[in-house]
Amino acid sequence: MAFSRPVIHMNMFPENVFLDKGSVAKLSNFYCALSIPKGETVVQTTRTRDWHPIYLDPCSIVEGNVKEENDVYSFRLFLLVLLTGRNAYFKRGEKTVIRYVKDLVEEGRLINEIVDPKILEDDGRINEEKQQQMQDFLKLALRSIEFKRENRPPMI
Repeated sequence: MAFSRPVIHMNMFPENVFLDKGSVAKLSNFYCALSIPKGETVVQTTRTRDWHPIYLDPCSIVEGNVKEENDVYSFRLFLLVLLTGRNAYFKRGEKTVIRYVKDLVEEGRLINEIVDPKILEDDGRINEEKQQQMQDFLKLALRSIEFKRENRPPMI
């Protein structure tokens, strides 16, 4: 189903993404979704309490509004969870997956130290092509976690 106006999912995390028989990703659970009115680029809201706090764009909390870039911010965490194999949630004293990845990148760690080893394995060896794909995947995820909305890549 297509919509003439942008729909902001606002609840994009792994538990809401499923693969069909053809391995095509399908997004579910639209109960928090908002539609941006025609001619507008932002929606004012007070509904932030309904959304998952770890995946919530901090700009929405601070500014009290929603833009298309909100889903980009949520999607970044989804990408990092897929890439690292780590849980987005953390116990007291542990780093979030975002902080974990940022620290490894800042330390100059190699991609095979960041990515879940199960992804890079190919018959017991690390496949160089897959390693490059994961490096590009990481770059996209890191661009998506920019605090300023305008610095995030668009969702198409």
